[in-house]
Amino acid sequence: MALVPDEVIFDSQGQSFVSFSYQNFASIENYGFESYWLLKLIERKRFKYQSGLNLTWMHSEWTNLDADLVSWEGRDVGVSRQVGGNPYFQFNTLRTGEALGTVRALEFQRIDRNTGHWVFNQNPSGTNWQDAYRPTGRVIPRWWMGWNHGLSFGKWSMDAFFRGVFGHVLAHETNYRYGNINFFALNRVRSSQELVNLGLTDQNTFNSYFVENSSFLNLQYLSVSLSFDLTFGRTKINSKLSVIGNNLFYLTRFSGADPEPRLHGRPVWNVDDHVETFYAYYASGVADANTWLPARSLMVQLQLNF
Repeated sequence: MALVPDEVIFDSQGQSFVSFSYQNFASIENYGFESYWLLKLIERKRFKYQSGLNLTWMHSEWTNLDADLVSWEGRDVGVSRQVGGNPYFQFNTLRTGEALGTVRALEFQRIDRNTGHWVFNQNPSGTNWQDAYRPTGRVIPRWWMGWNHGLSFGKWSMDAFFRGVFGHVLAHETNYRYGNINFFALNRVRSSQELVNLGLTDQNTFNSYFVENSSFLNLQYLSVSLSFDLTFGRTKINSKLSVIGNNLFYLTRFSGADPEPRLHGRPVWNVDDHVETFYAYYASGVADANTWLPARSLMVQLQLNF
């Protein structure tokens, strides 16, 4: 579940995140609970209201690892990572007792106003090596919630469904590539050589600044309906007119296009060729730069019962 630059797969951009294959012997321990409540809050002849709430909480962690799993992370010392060998190349991202989906990154502190360099919370040796990569969240949500409402008043009725997902983070790749996050108005679109010439290569290092809390509450479904009768001579037709909306809004602190958790890897989008590279995959938890806004729809429906 580590986030790593795709420099290790010889991508000239060197700014995406890919997962690396892990091989080890381990087991995963899961525990949690799920509950559902249905409340009939008002039940009168012409006015009824009921609400149902579903809550799910789950925790998964690694147990009985034979050894720490190792991945490639970082551009911080200017070399490609290799599994094994020099201990400086060891970036332990999965550990016994650690939650599945834990994300590690350099801890952002500030940007130096004089040089434009990024300042990280380094280890005692003043480097960005193994112990400088600290947990910054987890890509697997802690809570899932479904909350429905049913309301009727005379011939009017309303149904609504809220969906909530809480406790997960996303790496915001669009912000990382194009966010213009420095004091010199430089943009990620500008050539890497120009950045090197200006001494601003530190801004290429992925860090916790780009990992965002992505919890959200979504109004996934809303319908408002009116029941009435259509009369044609002696024929009476029971009818219902409805206005239905899907994904009407999200409440979230995530600044990207879609706060949905990314639980599975997907092919990396190659910016130059405008194709997906199927030999390289984003790690879980990456909101990649090729993310579209969630579809929103509004529909009018007429139901006729003969």
